[in-house]
Amino acid sequence: TLDGRLATRSGKSQWLTGELSRQYVHHLRQRHDAVLTTAETVLSDDAQLTVRGIPNIRKQPVRIVLDRRFRLNPEQGRFFEGEPGRTWIVTS
Repeated sequence: TLDGRLATRSGKSQWLTGELSRQYVHHLRQRHDAVLTTAETVLSDDAQLTVRGIPNIRKQPVRIVLDRRFRLNPEQGRFFEGEPGRTWIVTS
C-alpha cells in the first residue's frame, strides 16, 4: 500500500508472493522441526502453520506461537482445526 504496510487500514491484504513461492514454504516447513511466529500473525492471517499440498508428508513441524496476552481462541480460525501436530503457545 502507499503507506508501506502489507494491508490496508481495514485489514484487507493480498498475496505478495506467487504460487511457486508458497509451495516452497511448505517444503521448507516439512524439512524443519518447528515454525515460530506471533499470535498477531496467526490472528490477522488466519494462519495454520502446517505443511500442505505435499504428497506423503512425513511430519508436521511443531508450531510455536508467542502470545504475550494469550489471545488465541480455539473457537476461532483455522489454527486449531484438525490434528496438525504439536503446538506450543508461549505466554507470560
